Amino acid sequence: MNFTSPLTVLEAWVLVPALVTIASAALGWLLVRATGIRLGALTVPLGFLTGIAVGTAPMSLGVSGKLTVALMGLVVLAGAVVAVRDLRRHGRLPRPGPALLWPAAVFAVAYVLALAPLIGSGRSGVLGYVMYDDPAVHITLVNQIAKQNARRHEPLRDAIGAATRDLELGYPLGSYAWPLFAHVTTGVDLFHLWTPLGAVVLAMLALVAYAILRDLLLPRALAAAGGTLVGVGYLVYAFQAQGGTKEVLMPLAVCAAAATAARALAGEMRMGSLVPATIAAAAGIANLGYGGLAWIGPLALAVLVVLALRAWRARSYSVLKPLAAPAALAVVFGLPAVIRTLDFFKVSEEGLEDQQTIANLFGAIPFREAYNVWIAHDYRLPRPDVAGLTTVSGWLVIALCVVGGLWTLRSRRFAVPLSLLAGFGAILIVTPRSSVYYDAKTYVAIAPALGLATIAGVAAVVRRGGALRVLGVAAAGLLAVGVIVSDVYVYSGVWVTPRYRFEELDQIADRTRGQGPLLINDFEEYGPYLLRDSKPWMDFGFRNPNPHKGNFPQKRGLDPDDYTIGRLARFNYILVRKDPYGSRPQSNYAKVFETTRYTLWRRIGPSPTFHVPLGSDGFLGAAPLRCRGGRPHNPYVRFVFGAARKLDLPLRVAFGPPRPVVAVEPHNWVDFRDIRMFRPRFQISAFGGSASAAKELRPAGRYFAWIQGTMGPGVELFVRPIDQPNFGRVGVASDDEGTSGSWQPLGVAEYERRTTVFHAAQAGHAWYRAGTKHANVIGPVVLTPEGDTGHVEDVPAGRIGSLCGKRLDWIELDKRQG
Repeated sequence: MNFTSPLTVLEAWVLVPALVTIASAALGWLLVRATGIRLGALTVPLGFLTGIAVGTAPMSLGVSGKLTVALMGLVVLAGAVVAVRDLRRHGRLPRPGPALLWPAAVFAVAYVLALAPLIGSGRSGVLGYVMYDDPAVHITLVNQIAKQNARRHEPLRDAIGAATRDLELGYPLGSYAWPLFAHVTTGVDLFHLWTPLGAVVLAMLALVAYAILRDLLLPRALAAAGGTLVGVGYLVYAFQAQGGTKEVLMPLAVCAAAATAARALAGEMRMGSLVPATIAAAAGIANLGYGGLAWIGPLALAVLVVLALRAWRARSYSVLKPLAAPAALAVVFGLPAVIRTLDFFKVSEEGLEDQQTIANLFGAIPFREAYNVWIAHDYRLPRPDVAGLTTVSGWLVIALCVVGGLWTLRSRRFAVPLSLLAGFGAILIVTPRSSVYYDAKTYVAIAPALGLATIAGVAAVVRRGGALRVLGVAAAGLLAVGVIVSDVYVYSGVWVTPRYRFEELDQIADRTRGQGPLLINDFEEYGPYLLRDSKPWMDFGFRNPNPHKGNFPQKRGLDPDDYTIGRLARFNYILVRKDPYGSRPQSNYAKVFETTRYTLWRRIGPSPTFHVPLGSDGFLGAAPLRCRGGRPHNPYVRFVFGAARKLDLPLRVAFGPPRPVVAVEPHNWVDFRDIRMFRPRFQISAFGGSASAAKELRPAGRYFAWIQGTMGPGVELFVRPIDQPNFGRVGVASDDEGTSGSWQPLGVAEYERRTTVFHAAQAGHAWYRAGTKHANVIGPVVLTPEGDTGHVEDVPAGRIGSLCGKRLDWIELDKRQG
């Protein structure tokens, strides 16, 4: 995959979203013709939701991915045929007027704003890297559905099959419908499509908000501005910036259902009047399955109560006849998703209800974030970075929401009250029974409704005239600025998948395709997807129903010595993330390919009988072999020594390289901000700052520099001999917000045998680049001799006593040698 190719960007950011939008327009037009209801600006969003409902039902029933896409394509084609026929009857293309241009502008602006964090990164990728890596699993599952269906696929074969256990448990499929359609029809990789299609969801939400505000009789320009701001309000925008398509899809379905239900209740009720609302509700159920009823249930109940009251007043059940079509559609499109997800929520019940489950959060997030103004880089933090504007905006939103809710209810414009009812109803249903992690998802769904109520409140105040008009305009301006500034903060602190390291993984994928199984010795959640054709496996992270109970650390990278002999015997390849302190795999693996950050090892023979790691913590890298009177301290080493002498067999020994030189200690870093929330015990954070240290390197020569940690803006390393005035640049580590225990390469330089001053500083980036305010979480800068300075040697049984005091990585004994 080429992450910066203009063709890749054109396909993923422009052509495929355009295809999905055109297909949605065709489905929306088909819905209009089938029901006889003019949807206006709601046509495309309702078509988008129709695609979700149409695509999810067959997937839920076990239909193959390709056949599901074919069914969606047939319905899209039918809509296109109807649209073309209608245009021919019209005789000429209608001239684009304000009714078309304003919604088009809303969609385009909202889409660009939603995609801006990715555009600003300068490369294709997925947002929310490490912060929220579920998209790695989602694109893997969509890829498997495209190949087969939404059922379990050989879970013990590799990590890809293990991920499909989610499908067997009944994971909701609604958010997969359009990515599946786009991938199968265009062939564009799902990795490139996930974030742009999430941006399409926000653009659709902005269109729905525009339509609701137009129903409140706002002028087109104001409705367009308000609809766009609602579509990219802070919490929705923040979840889009972490790759949470499922979370942002729910408010779209809820608001669209409320908007179309309100229109049906306001006009003459016909047989097809509630069909659009039912389609939107079915999409909400498809998105969250059985759990979606928490939102759809209160909304549907409110509509039923209104119709029941009308029937009672009219003394006739004929008022309820329009419910027949919605009931049938609910069975066809909603019931399969509900039935499929019953087991999923039953299995997940413990995690859902456990109040200690916070997943990627730091703790409970405040409800105030749903007010659409929350000036912070990360929505998971309990306090905003700019408290004053956030607090003032929050109180304004509360007051205007009350005014707007009452005004719309009194005016019998029910879209806003129904949206609020669905949102608050879900909060009342979900939050008492679930962990704080799921509380956050309910806040996302109500945020657009609160935004709509806020704008309605502004409209109500402005219409009073006089001083209230001035106050209303001032409040609207302040809140608009607050939303924009909030989104800018999200933009500046966004987490994006790496470019260079993923390009290296792609190179490795080309070399190992079809030759697995392959063990990924790294905390890289996207590794299984990128290496999906090599039967990849991970023993830490991703989805794994049968993890290896090894020696996995919590405060460092993975090491080949963390695995037992029996575990490694399963794999043809081991992919090792480079680590200046790391080990080499056991002797029956040979290095076959190397990149800047990874080494690929291939199995060339049977496993040894005994393999004893001797690293610094018992496993990691090399350490001196400690002995007393020629007798090793380590009991496992004593046993292997004794066996070798008794059987007169040589020991295979991995001699370690010299110990890395720590050039800059973590405590030397100078920070310019209070970072207590980000400070782990084994490294420190640097939002901006520098560190310097002086070292004398022995021996002189070429050394490779490494830095440990998570790189946002990145860190640059400079060096100079102590008697020279000017620094020379060694290199930079940046754009890799991986796990904080991993090591990043900085570059290589030649050092003389004299004291050298090392200076590390945060790398600079253009102000407009996304993620410039992302934190660097960093550890030490270390130096290792250039090249592979360790080696493997067979030591005769009579000489093994000479190994005492030597830096050894591991020792092996193979009884087959006898």
